Amino acid sequence: MQGYTVLLREALEQLNTRPTHLWVQAGVGGLAAAASTHLSCVWGEERPTLVIVEPRRAACLYESAAATADALRRLTYPLQRDPAIVARGSGGAGLAGLMTFTGNPDARGALGSGAVCILTIWLSQS
Repeated sequence: MQGYTVLLREALEQLNTRPTHLWVQAGVGGLAAAASTHLSCVWGEERPTLVIVEPRRAACLYESAAATADALRRLTYPLQRDPAIVARGSGGAGLAGLMTFTGNPDARGALGSGAVCILTIWLSQS
């Protein structure tokens, strides 16, 4: 991601003004993550709007974000008496994966899990 940061810094310096929007392809997410981080570091709350684009037939980040959003909602508004956990972005990816796993019998079988599993989810960002 450091290379993308250099690319962004040099391109933005040549503009001589703060852009209102920056459009980048999603790809595997490295450029999008670098752009998001760089814009936040340089301009903070005044950062340009970042628009991440991917083709409909390869909407991997969109699908991941949709699954993660549901996971983050469940963390923030837990069931029963579980405590709420605050997480952002990829911090909820582990729970999103677990939710997909528990809802798919074929996935559980492929991972060799029986009727009882002891699971750990790591939240790396909050």
